[in-house]
Amino acid sequence: MSVAAAFEPAEAQLKDALLALLKVAKEQGRRVTLTRMKAAKLLYLADLAAVSDGMPPISGASWKWHDYGPFDHALYDVEDQLLWSNKMNRQDGRILQAMHGSVVLSLADDVKQVEDPLPPGAMGILRRIVVEHGAKNATTLKDLSYATPPMAEAQAGGQRGVVLNLDRAREAKKVRALIERHRALLQDQGVDQDDPGVAAELIAEQTEFDELRRRANTKELGDA
Repeated sequence: MSVAAAFEPAEAQLKDALLALLKVAKEQGRRVTLTRMKAAKLLYLADLAAVSDGMPPISGASWKWHDYGPFDHALYDVEDQLLWSNKMNRQDGRILQAMHGSVVLSLADDVKQVEDPLPPGAMGILRRIVVEHGAKNATTLKDLSYATPPMAEAQAGGQRGVVLNLDRAREAKKVRALIERHRALLQDQGVDQDDPGVAAELIAEQTEFDELRRRANTKELGDA
């Protein structure tokens, strides 16, 4: 198998994911203007949401820490494929409004004529992410992406270009759930009672993140 052929399935998945995002954005009408940077961040957030829910990532992208947060350069090729197949419009955002950024992407066809490119579960997550974050500008989405566990881990390591570990989103969700469970038990049972099982799980989970927190603190304090 050639190197190009080895990457075809992931690229096809990424193309379907971007097309799905274009459809979902158009469903929102003028509320959502989709720039290239926003598209990347929304797909990244959708992947994190899927992983947190125990599903595979939606986009199939290989997210890496680049200058503006998570990005996969395969998106450039996928954009071209959708453009050449007349499924997407691509415009210089400066023609529209300076706030839209350099490249604006939109679905070429009427949204009602385009079938959902992804399974219902994945489409549901995309719609949820776009409703929640689609109207935000690119800078806000960039800052939001930097605050996610995979990006926090990459920043703690201090190396750009590293592949982001999306499983950190699932681990962080598990820790939050344990903390909330522990708090609920304390409220229900009183501070003198406890659930040893929950405490043990919390200790184990938090210990796993000790090294990550140490590196992040060291970098923040300038001691690295």
